Amino acid sequence: MVLLVALVMTTACVVLVYRKLKELEAHQAHYERVLAESSAALISAHQAVCALNTDGRELLFSLGDKIEQAHEAIADLERNSLALRRARTEQAGMDKHANGQMLARGA
Repeated sequence: MVLLVALVMTTACVVLVYRKLKELEAHQAHYERVLAESSAALISAHQAVCALNTDGRELLFSLGDKIEQAHEAIADLERNSLALRRARTEQAGMDKHANGQMLARGA
């Protein structure tokens, strides 16, 4: 009789362990699926970051070129402005000199 009770208890324990193993197996499949999805999401994020880095680098070089062109244009404008001021100063001096000569002749 004792052996029969021990056998029933052992069978009950084995059934409980079997159910727990099935439950763990189901959770493991879920975890594997979630892990695979997370891995795919991380790969996509990595690819996006790489693309952003490449685009950012290209944009940086392009902006650097544009800034250099802008500096050259500013330098050209400053040279032209200086030349124009000198020409105006020279013209004013010549006009003043010409006016002085006209006044001297007229007097």
